Amino acid sequence: MDDNQLMTAFQQAFAHGDMSFQFLDLFPFMVAIFTPDGTLAYLNRAGFEEIHVTDPRRVIGRYNILKDSVILDTLGRRKGIEATFRGVRATEHNLKFPSDHFNINNESVSKVLIQTVSGFPLLDEQRHIAYIALVLVNIQTYEGRVEIVRVLEYMNQNWQEDFNREKLAEIANLSVYHFTRMFKMDQGVTPQNYYKQIKIAKLCEKLLDPNLNITQAFSACGVDAKGRYLQYFKDSVGITPSEYRKIHQNKRVKRA
Repeated sequence: MDDNQLMTAFQQAFAHGDMSFQFLDLFPFMVAIFTPDGTLAYLNRAGFEEIHVTDPRRVIGRYNILKDSVILDTLGRRKGIEATFRGVRATEHNLKFPSDHFNINNESVSKVLIQTVSGFPLLDEQRHIAYIALVLVNIQTYEGRVEIVRVLEYMNQNWQEDFNREKLAEIANLSVYHFTRMFKMDQGVTPQNYYKQIKIAKLCEKLLDPNLNITQAFSACGVDAKGRYLQYFKDSVGITPSEYRKIHQNKRVKRA
């Protein structure tokens, strides 16, 4: 469902008098409904799960996004959010949001969501803004100790760089020894194996690009098609890159 379909569905439900918004509990992603002054009027079930709030009374009718300096200024969303509350439809991609912003139970643990956020007004019969809807769809989630979450973000955003344990330890503000140990305890794999997993996932994406041959697909990921990542790929995926590409090409043909 694209942004226009979402907006139309919400507006139709609102126009038919469904002001309870309970149907939004069926959505698998976060949906927040605000009054024009910025006060949170409704948050669906997926939203409460994401922000780890079990008591709606903590936020419904109390939280005001237009007074939230973290969202507006620290995360740099003031211009976009204020425009949305003036009735401007907007969609922003790859926004970072700390899901423990509302409910910090353990300061040593963090969960960061990378989201696509769509905002649009819901109009009453006089075409005045009655509510503002924000739809937040998760693209990626990083969860773990605060120090490690910073590293996870960096590795996923800079996956084309060579693996550098010393640099990652510096980002975590830890010694190399303590960083490596903490990462393994937190994520269940070593930093290098986590990095390999990212590279393999990107290789799988590139191998499905019909405009690239296998050598070019590897090169686009910053690795050599005849180097060690060829073996890493076979060990991880269980087949060769050419076999992987052939299998997925056949699937596309069958669907067509």
